[in-house]
Amino acid sequence: MNDEHVDSSIDRSNKITLGFLLVVVILMILGVTAWKSLNKLFSAVERYDGASQILITLDRARLHELSYTRDLTSDASKEALHYMNEALSFASSLDSSETNFNNNLNSIKNELERYRDDFVSYVSLNDHLSSSKKSMVQYAQNSSALIDRLRDLQIDYISADTSLTEKLYLEIINSSNAVSLSNNIYSSALLLNKKHEYLKLRESNDLEQNELQILKSMHNDIHALMELETVYFPEDEVKKLLQLIEEYTHVIESRVDTLENSSTFVRYNKVLKDILKLSSSIKKEFGSINDVSLRKLSSAQKLLSKRVVISEQIILLAENVNIARQADRDFSLSNDSTLRDDYSFLVMDVLTNIDSDINNIKELVIEQDEKELLLELKPVIRKYNRDFRYVYDISNEISTISKRMVSSAIRIDFILLSMRDARAREMKEARDLASFISFGGAVFVFSIALLGYLVRKSGNELQSLTEGLKRSNDRVSKAAEAKTNFLAMMSHEIRTPMNAIIGMSYLALEGKLSIKERGYVEKVHNSANLLLGIINDVLDFSKIEAGKVVIESIEFSLYKMIDSFSSIIQERAKEKNLELSININHKVPRMLVGDPLRIHQILINLGSNAITFTDTGSVSIDIDTLEGSGDDIFLKISVKDQGIGMSQSQIENLYTSFTQADSTTTRKYGGTGLGLAITKNLVELMNGTISVTSELGNGSQFNVILPLSSMNMNESKAKTYEKLVLVSDGELDVGGLEAELKKGFFRTVESLSDYRNISDYSKLADIEPILFVFVANSVNDAFLDSLTRCLGNLQSSKSSVSILVNNLSEIDLILNFDHSGELFHYNETLVKKGNLLPLLYNSFEKNRFNVFQFKNETFESGTIFGGRVLVVEDNAINQELVIEILSRHSVETVLAVNGIEAIDILESDTEFDVILMDCQMPLLDGYEATRIIKEEMAIDIPVLALTANVLQSDRLKAKTSGMDGFINKPIVVDEMIHTLSEWIGSSKFKHVIDEGADSTNSTVTKSNEFGFLKVEGVNLEKGLSISGNKPELFMRLLTNFANQYEDKEIFSDDTEVFQINVHTLKGVAGNLGFESIYELCSKIEDDMPNTNQFQVECLKSELVSLCDLINSQSVIGKSNHYLKFGDNEITEIIDNAKSYNIEAIVTLNGTLGEAIMSELSDEVSNELKAAIKTYDFGKIEQILSARFYKY
Repeated sequence: MNDEHVDSSIDRSNKITLGFLLVVVILMILGVTAWKSLNKLFSAVERYDGASQILITLDRARLHELSYTRDLTSDASKEALHYMNEALSFASSLDSSETNFNNNLNSIKNELERYRDDFVSYVSLNDHLSSSKKSMVQYAQNSSALIDRLRDLQIDYISADTSLTEKLYLEIINSSNAVSLSNNIYSSALLLNKKHEYLKLRESNDLEQNELQILKSMHNDIHALMELETVYFPEDEVKKLLQLIEEYTHVIESRVDTLENSSTFVRYNKVLKDILKLSSSIKKEFGSINDVSLRKLSSAQKLLSKRVVISEQIILLAENVNIARQADRDFSLSNDSTLRDDYSFLVMDVLTNIDSDINNIKELVIEQDEKELLLELKPVIRKYNRDFRYVYDISNEISTISKRMVSSAIRIDFILLSMRDARAREMKEARDLASFISFGGAVFVFSIALLGYLVRKSGNELQSLTEGLKRSNDRVSKAAEAKTNFLAMMSHEIRTPMNAIIGMSYLALEGKLSIKERGYVEKVHNSANLLLGIINDVLDFSKIEAGKVVIESIEFSLYKMIDSFSSIIQERAKEKNLELSININHKVPRMLVGDPLRIHQILINLGSNAITFTDTGSVSIDIDTLEGSGDDIFLKISVKDQGIGMSQSQIENLYTSFTQADSTTTRKYGGTGLGLAITKNLVELMNGTISVTSELGNGSQFNVILPLSSMNMNESKAKTYEKLVLVSDGELDVGGLEAELKKGFFRTVESLSDYRNISDYSKLADIEPILFVFVANSVNDAFLDSLTRCLGNLQSSKSSVSILVNNLSEIDLILNFDHSGELFHYNETLVKKGNLLPLLYNSFEKNRFNVFQFKNETFESGTIFGGRVLVVEDNAINQELVIEILSRHSVETVLAVNGIEAIDILESDTEFDVILMDCQMPLLDGYEATRIIKEEMAIDIPVLALTANVLQSDRLKAKTSGMDGFINKPIVVDEMIHTLSEWIGSSKFKHVIDEGADSTNSTVTKSNEFGFLKVEGVNLEKGLSISGNKPELFMRLLTNFANQYEDKEIFSDDTEVFQINVHTLKGVAGNLGFESIYELCSKIEDDMPNTNQFQVECLKSELVSLCDLINSQSVIGKSNHYLKFGDNEITEIIDNAKSYNIEAIVTLNGTLGEAIMSELSDEVSNELKAAIKTYDFGKIEQILSARFYKY
């Protein structure tokens, strides 16, 4: 869509708009006029209708009010209240400028509010009345029940007293008979006694007959007495008396001559006296019993009489309660106010009298249970009386409110009717305006038709513009898609040469360079990395714009991420001499769920920004959490600096892409201006927020809040032991094992390579629980001794010990190891790289002491020595770079220049640890080649993508094709080796040259090369090992040593200077294997501050001899004698130059290169150096072939 077409559209739109405005003005005039005409009619109709609505609604409210008054249902009250509120709402919604109408309306609202409030009170009081009646009835029922219980109790007591009286009466009859019989017995005893006194005066036969009659009478009376049922009966005395009478009777019947024997007479006289005495006692006893019975009978009769009186009082009390209950029922049913008052007074008087009667009856009652019932009855009567009085008061109040409600309704009706009459008159007057409204309608129809024409014309114009904009939008979309495709292609095309630049510069820095050359190469290397960072920023921003950034939600360790971030940012802060502090609140969970890569990117961007714009002072980074719900938390990141700060206008444009504070900032500090824009977009993609506070010249503070989740499941297990100590004997390389343990949830993992130092660590177990992991290459005495000492310090702690035993046959030695009754538990699962942490977590939860079998080879990492790799790469420079890097790490490589060649190789040779696969190659790209290898050929070899494509879609494509990992271009050597080590570990294939032969040949070569150092006091093997067995490096070290110490004066009068010189020489000599000099320095250092002059002279002599020995060989630059070389060395360099192999440059930068240059003229030598510097492999081949062709 061109500018001319746009201008024409704008002109037509302006004309349409003008016509539209004209029609609108006409309609407005017509509308205002009609409004003025109709406003009066509408107002009248509205007011009339409003009054009618109020009246209808009020009638409905009254209808439901009456229904509630009759039935007292909650539904009726709710409906009535609803219609009252609705009527009030209608009244509130009406409004008018007429004063009289407003006054009437206010009166209606006031009456409606009063009516509604009264009804609310009416309902509330009825609710209270209902509850109070229920309570009153309950108390009335309770009082009747309690009186009934009292009455029943009296009936029981009267019945019991009556039975007692009858029983006592029978006892009196029996006791009276007993008294009579006892009197007879006593009289008989007296008569018998008299007869016995006159025994001598009587004839024996007469005496016997009389006495026997008396005795028989006494015997009969006693038996009659024993048959009586009396309460008290002297049974022992009566039986004794009966026994004496029988004894006496027997004597009388059997005697011969009483007179002749006076002693017999006396003895029987005594028996007779005992009979008289017992008879008298029995008489008195029964007389007393009779008196007691008479008194009991009298008491029982009095109690019975009192019981009858109490019962009469209780019956009267029950009658009064019944009178009160009948009266309160009549009160509730009566509609006559006079009768209701009479009933209420009767109820209250009767209940008051009952309260007094209870007090009187309480004075009469005898038993405790009667008193308790009366005590219980009294408060019940009082509550009954109280509730009735409350019901009486509420009933009166309800009656008053009911009358008031009726009065309010009547007044509202009267006002509404007067308002409706007035509105009817207004409506009659407003109908006269109908003729004018008809004319206005015709004008309105014409205006609408005109407006429709203009709208149609405007719609056509808008459709034309829309189609043009759609075409423009399509072009913009295609341009955006082209930009995305361009960036993806640019990523690959730029990263490929960047890979060569960074890789080659890295290799060059690894070789021998002059100071000036090293400076040049370092600048190239750093600039290439900087350019790579800019490219990454542009690509990241492009992905964000295209919506291709996917935020992951995975478990990660915040502390490990901060460690990684700290290692990067610390170096940058150190370069600018800035103080950097990173603080993590202890409340921050160790494990979180989120996108660690993006959070790390946010930290890097903000931290780098802070350091970039801070010249002096400090930068602080604080990590904290805000409270969330459940496992959800908010991670707060604060980055504060003391840098240049920003003004308010600069803050407003802070997150704009490709911008910085101003052009001066860009020139001074550099950068693309994308960092904060990317950061803001990433934060928002994670549903977080970012804010900044800053003041120009006083620094800035960025605050980022990210919603994340905390992971507690495994962490809760590991929190038992936040510290782990890995203990070994120093013989095994446990680096891989330590790296695997550091992946766990332990806060710190420390490694101890000497069993003997275990005590220092185990003593710390009292401070915090520690998990000790022993690695036993062999279970010997030293190991068992250190284990004993460790366990001895753990007796009172919660620490745990796990032992990894390399030899299965030695596990029994551990299992038989008894520690204070606690034995080690053997886990049969073989410890491998993938199951180490889960096995540890599960084991120490069950047992404190555990033992496992493991193979250390499964944990060896960080090395790819001896591996075999298939490199599939089409770019010649990248081929050389990758092969050179792998060769330096003793990895055999096989090269394929495209996917077809790789497949051909794999058809005959599959013995590879890893395949490095470039993705974009001619003939057959890496994706398709990988798919064929994995699916069709079914070859299970890890395939790592060697690619410059970093977009998520590219990675997804690689994974879909079957690739197992990624190595990014440009290659970062350490990252590449680390990634390969995870897949190679220990090579499965024996493709490395026999180490024994190499070692022997190498040792022989080096021994021959440095044979002049085979003198007493020099350890050649140690010196070579220090230099990594690199002859060129060792030669440079020797030469540097000779240059430094051949003329240097070690001794000094200044003790401190002398001590420093000796200590420095001692360290250098120890590294180079000069043992004699090392020992002399040690002795001199031990004797300080005293100086043994003889030892100093010996040291000088040794130094001179050694320096002369080195100089006599003219090593590296001392004369024109250099390393010897032959045809093989020259041919190898020329072949490498022909194939553009970087090894040619590396060799020429070393000692062999200096030896070759010594054979050249200065002019040719300078040409060769220039070719080496510019990587001109053709020139190198030409110079060497021309000069050394004869070789």
